[in-house]
Amino acid sequence: MLKRIVGYCVFLTIISCSFSQKIKDGEMAFERKQYAVALGLLEEEYEKTKNEAQKARKAWLLGQSLMKLLEYEDAKSWYNKAIIHGYGVEALASFARVSKLLEDYEGAIDAYQKIGNITGRKQETDRDILLCRQALDYKARAPEYEVERIFENS
Repeated sequence: MLKRIVGYCVFLTIISCSFSQKIKDGEMAFERKQYAVALGLLEEEYEKTKNEAQKARKAWLLGQSLMKLLEYEDAKSWYNKAIIHGYGVEALASFARVSKLLEDYEGAIDAYQKIGNITGRKQETDRDILLCRQALDYKARAPEYEVERIFENS
């Protein structure tokens, strides 16, 4: 009986040690879904990095982390930095998606056009461009009705 209890304790100790690895960098924190922790680490790494490809990756990960934390404005600026550093279509797609969320349909249309030119997937991007144009048209219309508050108690 005592051997069995000692065996369980050793097993649990080994299991707990294997799961409690220390987070070493921002990418590890991002992979473990610790987005708030990843923000601080990735910003430090972004500032220190000299390589453009690594800088682009860090900026894209910062944008992704901010999206998970629902910080859309900040995420958009980091996606823009990732595009500037040359991260590619993935950063453009993320930029377009967050632009639509923020109702910046012109920016989203521009990003989708660039994606279509790079990938050659015109049908997919044309659909998204059409949706953005429809949203712009809808925003430009005057409201058909107005909601008023009635100060009555029923």
